[in-house]
Amino acid sequence: MLKLWVLVSIVLMFSACHNRIIQQGNVLKTSKLAQIKVGDSKFQVETLMGSPAMNDPLHPRHVYYIEQYENQETDVAFIRRIEINYDKSLRVTNIHRFNIEKKEHEDG
Repeated sequence: MLKLWVLVSIVLMFSACHNRIIQQGNVLKTSKLAQIKVGDSKFQVETLMGSPAMNDPLHPRHVYYIEQYENQETDVAFIRRIEINYDKSLRVTNIHRFNIEKKEHEDG
């Protein structure tokens, strides 16, 4: 039993030292972002992107998709976001993209 405890402790120590990519918020893939266009329904956008990271209760037709990304091995850190405005019938009227370019770890 003591050997098992020592082995588990060693594995946990080494796993804690491993550098990894930290990602928070939405996953903003460039290929999916390119598919969003003016006139799309809120349902189409959420089917493609998932739920937004932030809904503003004072502006219910304005949503934010936000991604925070940090690669501890390369010290690359950034925040990307997309803001979408909907009209009364929940169709996209404006799309604002910030820091959207293909990331080094992004597939497709």
